[in-house]
Amino acid sequence: MPSFQPGLTPSRPWTATRIKWRKSRYRERKPPTSIWSGSDSFGWLKEGRSGATMHKSALIIFRHGNVFENDEDAVWVGGNTDMSLTQAGLSQAVTAHSYIERQYDSVLKIISSPQLQTRLFAETIADPFGLHISLDERLRERGFGLWEGLRDIEVRQRFGNAAIEQWEQCGTWPVGMGWTPSQEEVRSQLGTFLSEQNTDLTESMLETGTAAYHVAVTSGGVLREIYTLLTGKTCDVTLRVKPGHACVLSPDGDKWIVTNWNLDPRR
Repeated sequence: MPSFQPGLTPSRPWTATRIKWRKSRYRERKPPTSIWSGSDSFGWLKEGRSGATMHKSALIIFRHGNVFENDEDAVWVGGNTDMSLTQAGLSQAVTAHSYIERQYDSVLKIISSPQLQTRLFAETIADPFGLHISLDERLRERGFGLWEGLRDIEVRQRFGNAAIEQWEQCGTWPVGMGWTPSQEEVRSQLGTFLSEQNTDLTESMLETGTAAYHVAVTSGGVLREIYTLLTGKTCDVTLRVKPGHACVLSPDGDKWIVTNWNLDPRR
């Protein structure tokens, strides 16, 4: 696997099909009541050039890589906290780029939360392709209020076990802990984001006759909300996405097919 750092010239020439940037044309539309049309893990895959796997149009969403070293205590990091990626986190971003290059012919857009950890991850994916990232506030992690900056054990000691266990198991927001913005606002914003991405990918495919791909980088809490929006499920063991892992969605009319969730890009 090639190694490089964001902003530096890669150690080998990178090749990618370049697609001319076009102005996105988003229609004003309300997010659909249900934006999930089921799961199809393999039904729409086919073999392309040199045995590469070719896909339908897709939105590939990554959780950013590690921000804590193995010997560090992890704390709650919300939308108002910027952290750099560790060396392992940067390596996860390089792996994410390799996965995109291996699996998809070309990428039209790379979108990121404005937070430092997500921007670094997105830039590491984008730089070898010669692409610029676009920032979207709707992908920012929510603020964790009274939990911000605390270790799990400190949250349990101060506020009890029930709230943190409900969050971990079912994605239930704790009451009175100052999380912002509200869950309703977060889901509304993400619903609009997904609707816009669906429209843009579908229109691009209709215009060019070829599959279109967008990459997004966000945080774990945002992906939990996206999972609930897509499936209607909350208490689900598959809800959590590991650092550096990906979720692949394919537009199906005005809904989405969940193709992969918590995908390890090394495989």
